[in-house]
Amino acid sequence: MSPFRIAIPTLVLSLVLPLTAMAQTSAPPANAGAARRESASMTPEQRAQRVETHLAQLRAQLAITPAQQAPWEAFAKISRDNATELHDRFQQRETQFSRINAVENMADYATIAELHATQLRRLATAFQALYAVLSPEQQRSADVGFRTRRTPGAAPG
Repeated sequence: MSPFRIAIPTLVLSLVLPLTAMAQTSAPPANAGAARRESASMTPEQRAQRVETHLAQLRAQLAITPAQQAPWEAFAKISRDNATELHDRFQQRETQFSRINAVENMADYATIAELHATQLRRLATAFQALYAVLSPEQQRSADVGFRTRRTPGAAPG
């Protein structure tokens, strides 16, 4: 299998939910490669459920209150939209992958990286608005959680 084909599911998992590292408190599973391949073959419903599970974990860890619901929902919507958009973009890439040459492959990958950067900026803006309404205790929890290191490409916990 081409290294680029292996890298795609790895990138999807590491990019689709970029701010869910907070939900990961333990070491990645020993079978992370299998988890990446499994994620790439998920149905849209399974992927949506995975996003919802990670958002629920993050919401619980941050202890979002009813007063913080509006900025939380804005952040969650962007998370969902980003996941869908990036997945659709990788599906598009997959359909053309066997027909593109190495130069086109690199250019396409760069386009995906630019999309991801745009998505991260949108998500960071939404998270900044959410963070601003968190209590000092919730902010500390977010600070600690977002400093948690994960192995790049490891399936979120």
